[in-house]
Order: sequence, then C-alpha cells, then structure tokens
Amino acid sequence: MTFLFVCLSISAQSQTYTGRVTDEQGKPLPYATVYLLQDPQIGTATNSDGIFTLQTGVSLQSQVIVSFLGYEKQELTLGYFADSVLRTVRLREQPLALEETVVSAKASKQKNRRKA
Repeated sequence: MTFLFVCLSISAQSQTYTGRVTDEQGKPLPYATVYLLQDPQIGTATNSDGIFTLQTGVSLQSQVIVSFLGYEKQELTLGYFADSVLRTVRLREQPLALEETVVSAKASKQKNRRKA
C-alpha cells in the first residue's frame, strides 16, 4: 500500500513596516508599544531612538495602535508606514490624574492557647 502526502502551505507575504515615535517636541519615546488592534499579540516596541520595525502579513487597512505611558494613544492604518519613508508618529502628553487614596489598618490581638 502506498501513501501520498501532499502538504500545502499558504502564507501571506510578510511585509516590514518601520516608523518613529516621538513626543510633541520631537524627542524620541523609547520603548513605546506598537501593535495591531485586531491582534495585540502582533506588535513591537521602539528602540532607544524611538524607532520600531513591525513585520506582519496583514492588510494595509489594518489598524495599528501606538502608545506610551503618560501619552494619548494613536490609532493609524498600517498603510501609513508602507512606503520607504521613515514616518513619525507624534504622541500628545496626557497628564495622569491620581485620586487621593486612604489606607487604614486595624490591629487585632490573638490569644495563643496550649493544649495539655
């Protein structure tokens, strides 16, 4: 008896997208996150110069989220980064409003009993 195995591999062509994330003054934001809205597991972080490279095979119409703690998130289409020009995303500062927190503690005394 002879078996014939046929393996088909269908894969989307993977594209590499590169960009730069800065604050409003143009200073790079190191370790900002860039990820796909549809699949947050596909993403990356910027390097110390604010530059990221994202490799994926999804559509150019896919939405990308760019975020950094203390700044407003931006949502862009992946197509914004499609050409060979290094595109810059400028994030606007968003002050964090912290509310007052009250911490209280109550001490209790326990009796230790020995059984004889």
